[in-house]
Amino acid sequence: MDQLISNALKFCVRQGEVTVRWAEEDGFLFLHVANSADRVNQAVIDRAFEPWYRSRWAVSQHKPGAGLGLVIARGLARMMGGDLELRLENPTPSELMDQERPLIARAEEQTPGPVVHAELRLPLSTVSRRPA
Repeated sequence: MDQLISNALKFCVRQGEVTVRWAEEDGFLFLHVANSADRVNQAVIDRAFEPWYRSRWAVSQHKPGAGLGLVIARGLARMMGGDLELRLENPTPSELMDQERPLIARAEEQTPGPVVHAELRLPLSTVSRRPA
């Protein structure tokens, strides 16, 4: 859980938003973390679970990390019978997202920018509960 929130804060745009929600359903705990982003495309999301992968933007901005946090988090979730998934909402046009070039700023578009969603699903039987 810490990894998802930490990544959301680390990669959120300036003046952006991070939301955290949780729910219990069908014997599972669901943790959903979303953050507004601007330097992300589907290719980055697709590679996020590759060991040692870090986007060029993260490296160029000296963002801390080794590219293992999400890999380890997903591995642990799966060992407990759950899973960890990422998805991208409202991606910017692909021609603006070429990772070989700097991102061209959006010119006062009316559409919202990209949002990265991470969802962790764990069986309730593996989650320790503190007494209320």
